[in-house]
Amino acid sequence: MKPDDNTQHLRYADFYVKVTQNGGTWEWFGPFILDVGCTPTSVTFADAGAMVTNVPIFVGDPITSKYTLVDPTRTRVWCEVQTNTIVNVDGTAWSGNDMVGSTQGCVSQPCNVFDLIDTDGPPDVIPFAIKTTFDNLFHVSAQITFTITCSNAYVLSEVAAPTNPQYVSHADNAVGYQIPLYTHDEVFGCPIDTYQVTNAAAGAVVQPTGIAAFGTADPAELVKPANTALHQSYVFYTKITSSDGGATGYFGPYTLWVGCTASTVSFTDSATFIDTTNIPVGDALTSAY
Repeated sequence: MKPDDNTQHLRYADFYVKVTQNGGTWEWFGPFILDVGCTPTSVTFADAGAMVTNVPIFVGDPITSKYTLVDPTRTRVWCEVQTNTIVNVDGTAWSGNDMVGSTQGCVSQPCNVFDLIDTDGPPDVIPFAIKTTFDNLFHVSAQITFTITCSNAYVLSEVAAPTNPQYVSHADNAVGYQIPLYTHDEVFGCPIDTYQVTNAAAGAVVQPTGIAAFGTADPAELVKPANTALHQSYVFYTKITSSDGGATGYFGPYTLWVGCTASTVSFTDSATFIDTTNIPVGDALTSAY
């Protein structure tokens, strides 16, 4: 028994065959069912055992070839994959994070390797699924995720070198050393958020001798001496951190001079300095110079 049109994916159900033998006796047999092509009742699909369900990505990573799909398995080999498309977890058209596109990087279908639109952050866990069509049927995969995090390998730097050393007056709590702004290549997605003053260019943070406590969240805060009345210098370093991911950098040495010291001030005679005064014998004693 053949269908009139074998290009259709159809089930021909509940037909019978009448068998007649010589002599005229007959009998009906059935019901019989014929599935042609790929039909919901003739084929099942499942995610491949090798399907990757989570992809870790750092903010700033290259965008190409971020996910490779292993095609789902099917119980009928003639049910061929037609398309693969990123969709929402419920199978609807993709409407999630803008870093992901439905067919980004796909030159033709069926597409198995997907790019991202960007990896600029911020960090996120992006759930999605892949919808695979087989002729007239489709399969939606289990949930897959892109887990986007910050790296600890970003290289921090000063936006611009500060004036160093810096000189301020003594006995003035309003003045201090203005540290520079800092940055790294992925600072938009993984911002710098911790600023610490320390006594060395590596290791644990140790409060420098003579430096007042320094807040950790505001780069505009000034580094000040604990005692503003002293005329002396202070040397310190900064440890700068992007907490999300843990990228750090040490900077310095920075030098703050406070007040009047031999290294910060020099003196010269005034241009109107009088070095000789003639006084007649018997002149008044007052205002002689």
